[in-house]
Amino acid sequence: MKFSRNLILLLGCLLTTATLSAQTIDSESNVPSYKRVYVFNAGIGFGMPDMCGGGISSWDVPKDEDRSGFTSSLQLMTFSPRSAFGYGAYYYHYRGKKQKYENMDEASSFHYVAPQVSFLKRQTAFERGVGYINAGVGYVRHQAKGTLMPQAEPSQTDYRTRVSGIGCNIGLAYEYIFDSNIALRLSVDGIYARLKGLHQGNSYVDRSPVRPKENIHLFVPSLELGLSYYLFHR
Repeated sequence: MKFSRNLILLLGCLLTTATLSAQTIDSESNVPSYKRVYVFNAGIGFGMPDMCGGGISSWDVPKDEDRSGFTSSLQLMTFSPRSAFGYGAYYYHYRGKKQKYENMDEASSFHYVAPQVSFLKRQTAFERGVGYINAGVGYVRHQAKGTLMPQAEPSQTDYRTRVSGIGCNIGLAYEYIFDSNIALRLSVDGIYARLKGLHQGNSYVDRSPVRPKENIHLFVPSLELGLSYYLFHR
């Protein structure tokens, strides 16, 4: 999945360039007639949790920089027509495939929800283009589950661990508006969290063939494609 990793980096650079290089139109004739707009986004894509940071596994196993998993997100933002800044809420979910290691396997996932602050650039690159820079700090819920298969024991042990913590996110997005209410959205996002106490107090740790991690430095860059719906309050 080296192509996927390079694609995330390339699109992030392109979105940044498009957002910063766009021209602002300040004439009174271009001021919208609405009082406030609400923007609802839904997207799907892929994330790469082992590309940076300490990796997503709760066990001390080698990172796989080409690992990727399915991501989905929802976001609701609101903006004033005369302001470049808005606010709202953001939800993100990562679900990874089951990974097999020597004498064990694991499937990892996490949820993230956070309030958001957003900088908006109208007429970015095109008259119907809109660029966004989003950021927030919120709540992360990480889960890992799988099966331990020690060589010295005939039986298997299923395990599950959950841990919560504080995380943060930053993202770049570009939307092209097809009509007054619907837009196609492309976004590059990154989520970071430091999670502690992954397997604390669980007896199965003594039977594990692999040493558990005490904490995770999680950083997940992702690329998503989605749709946005604009609701105008006049």
